[in-house]
Amino acid sequence: MLNTRSIPFLALLLSLLAGSVNAQQHDWWHSFKTDWHRMNCWPKPFVYADRSATMAPFVVMINNGWQRQTTLGSHHFDAESQELNFAGKEQLRWILTQTPLSRRVAYVQRGTNIDATAARVDSVQQAVTLAIPRGPMPEVVQVDRPPAGFPADFIDTIYRKAQQNIPEPILPAQGGAGVGGAQ
Repeated sequence: MLNTRSIPFLALLLSLLAGSVNAQQHDWWHSFKTDWHRMNCWPKPFVYADRSATMAPFVVMINNGWQRQTTLGSHHFDAESQELNFAGKEQLRWILTQTPLSRRVAYVQRGTNIDATAARVDSVQQAVTLAIPRGPMPEVVQVDRPPAGFPADFIDTIYRKAQQNIPEPILPAQGGAGVGGAQ
């Protein structure tokens, strides 16, 4: 049986239990609303991170491609003096006039030693100064990666040898089998 001393204790216990149920209901309801909103806007918060992660390799490839296209390689320099030859001057002119402003960097492939590399960079910087007398100068950067393509004399040799190996055109002999095997 309940005595009069236990009634206040019971009332306190019931009020505490009711308060914690209320708090639990509030937490549950808040969690329910948060989950509902997350599920109903689901792809939007994650799309941007996914897009940037997907595009990152392409950005690297684009940058590497521009670097290879704007690199002055060994075949753009004279073998002894390391001065720009005609092909190198034309390539540099293309870099300075035709590439987008954000890509106007002249990459120079390193030479066989430090002196050769320094001579190449100096030659390119002098040519840039002559081509652009005033205004901001494009950067000249040393790289190890070779440029895209091959020297023109190498390609010319391949085409000439291919032309030499083309057989002479010959018409079929008179009275032979015609087209389709009819005689």
